[in-house]
Amino acid sequence: MRAENRVCLQRVSYFVQTRPCLATVWMCAAALGLLLGTAVVGGCHQGRAQVSAGRDHTCALRPNGTIVCWGDNHDGQSTPPAGKFTQVSSGQSYTCGVRTDESVACWGKNDSGQSTPPAGKFTQVSAGLSHACGVKTDGTVACWGGNSFGEGTAPSGTLIQISAGNFHTCGLHPDGSVVCWGANALGQSTAPAGSFSQVSAGSVHTCGIKTDGAVSCWGELE
Repeated sequence: MRAENRVCLQRVSYFVQTRPCLATVWMCAAALGLLLGTAVVGGCHQGRAQVSAGRDHTCALRPNGTIVCWGDNHDGQSTPPAGKFTQVSSGQSYTCGVRTDESVACWGKNDSGQSTPPAGKFTQVSAGLSHACGVKTDGTVACWGGNSFGEGTAPSGTLIQISAGNFHTCGLHPDGSVVCWGANALGQSTAPAGSFSQVSAGSVHTCGIKTDGAVSCWGELE
């Protein structure tokens, strides 16, 4: 089973159990997208274009699976390898992507090991400042690169989505709860209670979309 389809099934299963009406809408939208060949449902995709902006460069995933980058390229962060990908994430002076065979490839700056991903099969990867984390196909998390504040020490358990910030990381559990780890001087790793559908870690703050559509942020918000 393709990585993106596995993640879709995890999320649909959760909503079927907890929000039957929303699950019906979600699955109908997914079915329509698959018929059109460009499904975009809650992060699940097939033949979908995607863009990810790092500090001084940007990379995009074309619908055909190839990656194109532009901007600063002093460390090779804008020179993607050949091959087909399902997802891309731009960090600071480096980039990581999930290949169609579910392995992770990174390119660019590697002074902290951030461009040396581990072996294994992944559904998603997120590139931060000097560390990256990925969700494996079994839901467990692997991180590599810098770990000055524990940002690269992932907790046990399973996640369906992950986001690496500067010195902290946050992830989404299958039940919708958010967990964060790493630097927390400004509360960026103190996630609120509640059910979320997506989370994004920034420099010293984090924001998430709740399942009711509301946005919640924590950390330095000025």
